[in-house]
Amino acid sequence: AIQLDGGAFEFISRSGADGAVTLGDLSLVGGSSILRGNAAGGGVGVATLNLSGAFARTPDSTLTFVSNNGMVGANPFFLPAAAALTTNTNGMLGAWALVSTTHGTTSSANLEFAVYDPVSGVRSMNLTEQATLFSAATSVSNVRFSGTQSVPTGGKTINSLTLNGAASTVSFAASSDTLTVATGGLLSGSDNNARTIGSTAVRGRIASGAAEFFLHNGANTLTVNADITGTTNPVFTSAGTVGGATIRLTNANSYVGSAFSNGVILLLDNQTGSGNAITGNLTLTGGNANGADTGTVANATVRNLAASQVADAALVTVRGGTAWDLNGFNETVSRLSFQSQGGISGGSAITTGPGVLTLTDMADTINANALDDVRVISSVSGRLGLPASATITVAQVAGGLTTVQGTAGHGNEQVGLAINAAITAGGTINKEGPGVLQLGGFSSQELTVNVNGGDLVLG
Repeated sequence: AIQLDGGAFEFISRSGADGAVTLGDLSLVGGSSILRGNAAGGGVGVATLNLSGAFARTPDSTLTFVSNNGMVGANPFFLPAAAALTTNTNGMLGAWALVSTTHGTTSSANLEFAVYDPVSGVRSMNLTEQATLFSAATSVSNVRFSGTQSVPTGGKTINSLTLNGAASTVSFAASSDTLTVATGGLLSGSDNNARTIGSTAVRGRIASGAAEFFLHNGANTLTVNADITGTTNPVFTSAGTVGGATIRLTNANSYVGSAFSNGVILLLDNQTGSGNAITGNLTLTGGNANGADTGTVANATVRNLAASQVADAALVTVRGGTAWDLNGFNETVSRLSFQSQGGISGGSAITTGPGVLTLTDMADTINANALDDVRVISSVSGRLGLPASATITVAQVAGGLTTVQGTAGHGNEQVGLAINAAITAGGTINKEGPGVLQLGGFSSQELTVNVNGGDLVLG
C-alpha cells in the first residue's frame, strides 16, 4: 500500500524494454500528489503502472498523472482497478484528478483533467470532449478556451472549466452573475500565461456545485477578482508542477467552508476594504516538483498583500514544506496548528515581519502536533500577540531521536516548536504536551509561564 501526502511515486522502466510495476492500495491523505511514469531512453520502451488495489482520498487532496516523456495513455500507461479511478462522471474522473503530459490541443506539455479510457487507462481530456463557448455549453459540458469570453447574462452552470494554451480572461456582464462549476473544477494550464477571472470593475461570482472547489494553476498567475461563493471548501493547487505558480485573490469572498493551499503561492490581496479573502479555516501543505523532487517552501507560501485577509475566527494549520508570510501586515486569527509530515525539508513556519499576528483562543492557542520529520522545527518569527491566558501544546518529535536530536524525555531532546517572536501581548502561557517549546524572542509583557508537560527552552 502507498500513502501520499503531497508526495510522489515514480516508475522508470528500463530503456528498450516493456516495463511494468503493480501497486497495491493507494490513498491520498493531503496535498497535491503525483504518480509519474518514465519510459527510459526517451520513450524507447514502455512504462506501465498497474494500480491494482483500492483507492481512497481525503477531501482536500489531488492526484496528477505525469509523463516524464511521451503521452499519458499512449506511453506511459496508468491502469487502475478501483471504481473511483475507472468511473467517469460527465466525461471526467473528478475535479481532483489531473494529467500533465504532451497535450494534443495545445501541442505542448500542459495540464488537463483526467479521463478513464477502458483501452488506454488514464489519459487527458481532449478537445473533442470539450465545449469551446459558454453560450453553447450545458450544465454537463466541460468547457475549454483561451482568449476572452463573458459569462452569459444571468449566470451559467457548466461541468468544468479549463483555460490553457494562451492568456485567458473570464468576464462578467454584472457583478451578480455567477459561473457555477458543477464538479468544482477550474483549471489554469501549465503554459506560461496569465489568466483572470472577473475584473475589479465587474467582479462577478464563481461557485462550486460540489463540496470542494478546486482552483488549479500550473504556471504564471491566476488572478481571481470574482467572489468565491457558496457552501464549499476551496482547494488552491499548482497540480504538483515544478514551482512558481501563483493564485491571487483580490476580493472579499463569501464562501462558507475551509480553504486549503497545496503546493502553490497563494496571495491574499482583498482590495475591497471589508471582508476577508479567506472566510474560514485555512490549511497549508507543501508540494513537490512535478514528481522529481520535493518542492521548495518559496513555491508553497501563503502571503498577505494587505492586512486582515483571514477571518478572525479561523484556525490556520501550517504543515511541512510551506509557510505563511504576513509580509509586514497585521492579522488576527483564533488559533494556530503546526505539523511537519515526513518527506519534506523545511517550512512549517510563520513569519510576520513588522506586522503583528494576534491570536485570541485561550483553550488551544497554538498546537504543534504530528511532528514526523526531524529535519523541520515548526516556528513563529516576528511579532506575536497572545490572549491573556494562552495554551501552547507541543508533541514530541517522532523518529530519528539520536544522540544529536536527543532522546525522548532527555534534556537535549529536539525542539518541537520555536517561538522566535516578540510577544507584544499576553499574560500567562500554559505549556502543555510532552514535547519541547522554545521561547527565543523577547517580550514587552510580563509573562507567567506554567510548564505543565514536556520541557521549555529559553533563548
